[in-house]
Amino acid sequence: MANEQHTLPKTLTEAFQARVAELPDAIALRTTGEEMPLTWSEYGRRVQSIAAGLADLGVRTGDRVAIMLADRPEFDLFDNALLHLGAAPVSVSTTFSQEQIRHLLADSAATVVVTEGQFVQRLREAGLESVNYVVTIEGSADAADPEDRVFLSLEELEANPAPDFDFDAAWRAVTPENVATVIYAADDTGILEAVEVTHASALATRSSTSPLVGADLD
Repeated sequence: MANEQHTLPKTLTEAFQARVAELPDAIALRTTGEEMPLTWSEYGRRVQSIAAGLADLGVRTGDRVAIMLADRPEFDLFDNALLHLGAAPVSVSTTFSQEQIRHLLADSAATVVVTEGQFVQRLREAGLESVNYVVTIEGSADAADPEDRVFLSLEELEANPAPDFDFDAAWRAVTPENVATVIYAADDTGILEAVEVTHASALATRSSTSPLVGADLD
């Protein structure tokens, strides 16, 4: 019997797209109560839709986008949408202090923040000086923003894709050296320090713990 030849993915986006092609009808993403189960094909379509909306906000390769969400499936949707743009998600822990959030936003130079209603006021109090857009999961924030930042809902984001956005070209342009995530952790004094993880590093870690690269992409 001839041995099948498998080409290992070089980026997380390649691994994601391979899984979409291989297992389109398998469940990829669940919540605890399974309110929003997504198959891999549905997952792929939502990632493409969100990526197109983020591209319309000006998110490009190398950009940082902060995500402050509770444990919910939208985190994974935005995380993978950003990876497909060559951008890097920056997770904002809900346990961070106001000062730590302020430092993270300034240090990462994130121009877009993704959050939910319960955290909007905390982010405003921490300071959004570098931020141009705030995407809220449940809907746009009601209060006017004194700095003229644009608040928009996830629905509004997906309804306004960048004109002529080429999703396939965007994710195929991602390289192993692109930063896949920026992790902030506090040192002994409570000061946050950033660690950048590339696609290559993330894949190396996952392949060493799983026989099938991409098995835990969700």
